[in-house]
Amino acid sequence: MENSKLFTILLIVAAVVITGFAVFHIIRVNEIEPVTQINETVKYTRGTVVEGPINVPSGEYLSFRINLNRRGVLSGTMKSPSEDEKIETFLFDSENFNLWKEGKEFQTILSSGHLSYVVVKKSLDVGDYYLVFSGRSNPERAVQAEASFSLD
Repeated sequence: MENSKLFTILLIVAAVVITGFAVFHIIRVNEIEPVTQINETVKYTRGTVVEGPINVPSGEYLSFRINLNRRGVLSGTMKSPSEDEKIETFLFDSENFNLWKEGKEFQTILSSGHLSYVVVKKSLDVGDYYLVFSGRSNPERAVQAEASFSLD
């Protein structure tokens, strides 16, 4: 009889230890990870927007985002190497840039037309803008040009 009591006690102790180990392991494996807050840093455009050679793929476009938290003046030039290599230069707000990309009706802040040389000086208010060099009207070849645009 005494052996059966001892056996029962050992069995209970073993069950408690195994259950405790299992609970500890479940809690350790399924720890709740701390919530980390991600603060997205907004970058505002200052100084140079684009400087140097640009390559506008045939039938495509090249865009440069301008994010202003203050008023500014966008000034610059775009020049292709020859009169035969022409690019359209646009300045859009972000809403109209998306409409233009989707092929819908849009409005521009600035549109150069299909030219080989462009000079720009435009005052801008606070906002999100896109300077776009478009080769959509050049479906047969890419156009190389020199661009120099900055914000004052």
